[in-house]
Amino acid sequence: MTGPSPRHLWSSSLALTMLLLVTSSCSAEQSAQNPSEQEPSAQDSDSSPPAEQRSSPSSAAVGAEDPEEEAEAVTEVEEEEPSIRDVEFADLEWTEWVNEVVLIPAEGSDGPEFEVSEEIHYADADGDGHEDALVSLGWTDDRGFEDIWYIWAWDPDTESAYQAGGPVARAANCGDHVESVSAGEDHFVIEEHLWPQNADHDCASTPSIQVTRHLVLEDDWPVMISPVRAHGGMCPQILGTDDLWPVEDFEFRTSPEEAAGLVGDPAPTAFAEADVWSRLWLHYPNWMLVHLAYMNPADGPPVLEGGYTPCGWVYLEEDTRPVPHDPYPPED
Repeated sequence: MTGPSPRHLWSSSLALTMLLLVTSSCSAEQSAQNPSEQEPSAQDSDSSPPAEQRSSPSSAAVGAEDPEEEAEAVTEVEEEEPSIRDVEFADLEWTEWVNEVVLIPAEGSDGPEFEVSEEIHYADADGDGHEDALVSLGWTDDRGFEDIWYIWAWDPDTESAYQAGGPVARAANCGDHVESVSAGEDHFVIEEHLWPQNADHDCASTPSIQVTRHLVLEDDWPVMISPVRAHGGMCPQILGTDDLWPVEDFEFRTSPEEAAGLVGDPAPTAFAEADVWSRLWLHYPNWMLVHLAYMNPADGPPVLEGGYTPCGWVYLEEDTRPVPHDPYPPED
C-alpha cells in the first residue's frame, strides 16, 4: 500500500493554510464591526467611574434637587397664632361709655344703630409683643353723626380682645373733630380739633384747639406720652377762666389708680378741677380729674402749642363731691 504522494500533501497543507487565513480575517472584520464585544483595555478600565457614581443624566438631575424637595416635603407648615387682626369687632360686646349703652353692633340695639368703622389701626401699645387695635364705633342719622374711638387690647392667653379703659377720642357734628388717626410701631396717634367745654361756637367753624396726641396702654389704661405725659382718654377743655391751684404736695397720675404712673416731663406747676358732669364716665369715686398747667420756658418754645390743656388724676382721701349716676363703675 502506498501513502499519499508529496504533491497531494502539499495541496492539503496549502488548503488548510488558506482556510485559517480566511477564518482569521472574518473574525477580525466581525470584531471591528462590534467594538462593544471587545475586552476593555487597561486604560479604559482605569478611567471608568465606580459603579456607585454611574448614573443617567436624568437621575443625576433629580438627585441634585432631592435635598430641597425633601426639605419642603417634610417641613410642616406651622399655623399662624391668632392675633387681634383676626377679630371681627362688630361681633364683640361693646361698652359705649358716651351714650351709656352696652351692645353688640352686629346685632343692633334699641337706640341708635351703631357700626364699627372699617378704619382700624394696629400697634403694640402695651409693649407685650402683641398688637392692639384702635377702633371707632359710630352712628349717622338725620340729626348728625358721632364716632367714638376706643383701644382694644389683645390677651394672648385667652386669644381674645377686650376694651382698655374708656373712650380716647370723639368726633360729632357741632362738636370736636378728629382730623386723623394712625399708628406707630408701639403707640397710636390722634390728631384732633377741640372746642372749649360749654363755649358758644359756630358749628360751621373748625374747633379752636388743636393737638396731636400719642397714646400707649399702661395697665390697661390709655396714657398720653406726647406732647406731655398725662391722662390718655378724652379731656374736656377749659374756657380759661377756671381757678388754678398750686401743685404743693399733690400727686398727679395718668389714670385713676394708685399704681398708675405720675404725669410729668415736664412737671405741671398748677392745676384746676375739670368739669366731668357732661362726661359722667370720667367720674371715679375718690379720684378727681384735673386740668394741668405748665410754666413755659423764657428762652424756648411753649410746653404745649395749639391751646390744648392736658388732664391728670388726683386721689382724694375724702371725696365730698356730689355723686352723679355712674353707669360703668371701675372694676375692683
